[in-house]
Amino acid sequence: RSLYLSKNGLANSFYRSWAKSNLSIDIITNPLSSIVKDYNKVDILKLNCEGAEYEILDDLIENNMLGRFNEILLQFHKTENKRRRWALEAKLAEVFDKVYDYKMQLWKKR
Repeated sequence: RSLYLSKNGLANSFYRSWAKSNLSIDIITNPLSSIVKDYNKVDILKLNCEGAEYEILDDLIENNMLGRFNEILLQFHKTENKRRRWALEAKLAEVFDKVYDYKMQLWKKR
């Protein structure tokens, strides 16, 4: 998979338009669910991944793994599809309470 490298190194992303760069490297990735499956409980998940948070959360939801986390701290990055973000927030709200929402969101398990 291509990882696009931003000029300042602070916003590398799987999405060229977010990194604002054509410079990329190929990397091997694994879905987070393939790692989390070996753990019954995870204290906190922090996601600040320049747009990949959408597919990471989709993966965790599809594999019924949200409930393994006590807290999720995440930053939703801009998306053209606001309904996708709202749908993910609705799924998070089934398991967690949103206790903080300014730049980053903190979701705590009920």
